Amino acid sequence: MAHPRQAEHPSVDRRWSAALIYGGVIALAVLAWMGYWFAVADRYRVFLYFHAMGPLYPDTSPFSAVTVSRYWMTGPVAGGGLLVLYSAANWLAGRFISGYRPPPWQLVWLVAALAVGFTLPLLVMTQNHPPMPALIAVRVTGATLIALVFAIAPGDWAATRPGQLLWLAAQGMGVALLLQTIIHIPRMGIWLQQDRWGWVVVVIGGLCVGVAWVWMLNVVHRQRGAPKTDPRLQLVAGFCIAYLLLPLLHHLVGTDGYFYITNSDNFFARTVAAQLAAWGVTAGAVWLINRAST
Repeated sequence: MAHPRQAEHPSVDRRWSAALIYGGVIALAVLAWMGYWFAVADRYRVFLYFHAMGPLYPDTSPFSAVTVSRYWMTGPVAGGGLLVLYSAANWLAGRFISGYRPPPWQLVWLVAALAVGFTLPLLVMTQNHPPMPALIAVRVTGATLIALVFAIAPGDWAATRPGQLLWLAAQGMGVALLLQTIIHIPRMGIWLQQDRWGWVVVVIGGLCVGVAWVWMLNVVHRQRGAPKTDPRLQLVAGFCIAYLLLPLLHHLVGTDGYFYITNSDNFFARTVAAQLAAWGVTAGAVWLINRAST
């Protein structure tokens, strides 16, 4: 009779073997996207070198702040594509393969992160012109590895609990709306001085709709007798939509066929402090909404 610990080894080995395959395929896909943007494509088109963006962005040269933000935004855009493809693949496998479950996302991410973390800096620092300095390569790689966490994690639910994942995504839409409107609150004073009331109304309306959306879905969810959704999962869903799917959508349909990479100001606050504050306010709002809807 096999020792209990020995009996566990085949299962552990299978998980790691599967994770190596999944993570390897993911790494190849991500590196293919990155390789196209940084090594193959026309950077003047993809990153809008020397593109006229008005007085707010007077410098759009290859190493200007706005262009550097386009470099690291490739990570969220690639993450959005991976989120769609990986979730869809796991959903299909879960429907047609009895007992299917993907390997733990942490193992898959670790394998992919090791491959991408080693290869991507070399790619962006050596290919095409101009080659990226080490600091920019680190930012691009870091943004990509973070995006991979949010892209890979939903795969298990897509295979085993697709209905719950779909409901969580619906709740995340409201959270994403909060994330994308709260960052504009500091700009409202300038808009008021410029009599740009339309933008002020859009921000206030977005906040109201986001709060109402999350509250309404929480109430409906409770009335259906379903278990309460963890607010932290709602935040994760909001992050996936706001920072992966929306940049991907912008890249695919919001660029007039040029398929350039967006700059970070379209989705993130302009300073780290403002972004951290926006995340804190959003987290607090989601917690309060969940308290009010129970």
